[in-house]
Amino acid sequence: AVLGAEVRRGTFAFTWMSPVPVWQVVAARWLGGTIVATVCVAPAFAAAAFVAGAPESAGYAALAGAAGASAYVAVFMLIGAYAKRAAAWSLGFVFIVERLLGAALTAIAQISPSWGARSVFVGLAEVPEHLYRDGVPQGWAALVRLGIIIAISLGLASRRLRHIQLVGASD
Repeated sequence: AVLGAEVRRGTFAFTWMSPVPVWQVVAARWLGGTIVATVCVAPAFAAAAFVAGAPESAGYAALAGAAGASAYVAVFMLIGAYAKRAAAWSLGFVFIVERLLGAALTAIAQISPSWGARSVFVGLAEVPEHLYRDGVPQGWAALVRLGIIIAISLGLASRRLRHIQLVGASD
């Protein structure tokens, strides 16, 4: 909804015609979506750590949740910029690519916001050994990987929006 709904409704033309560069529109919408997602997700992840009896991990859980949420916002903006049915494609991405293929293939898990956020938490907090996943960066390296996913997703979304042909609500 950060970007795809407006493109689908045909009202993105009003933003597109503004004197602001497209990359700034994409960055501002990502920032807004990230703020909303972080305000919702980070406290819940921190509370989950308290409920689980690991209050020392609450900060790491909140950080991992916020990082994963911001990466998801960027990936969903990318999907919204390219796909007509962004919600369906986004759900397909989460359920099929991330959960199904990401669980089986380490190469998919390396570019997954979900696995990346989990790796941030696993690498920073004290967790059991069986939660570590070989081939996926842990801790701060996973946070950098999520930053790369965000940058690539926003860059591709911005590139797509610069070349979009807006004619009507169906376009």
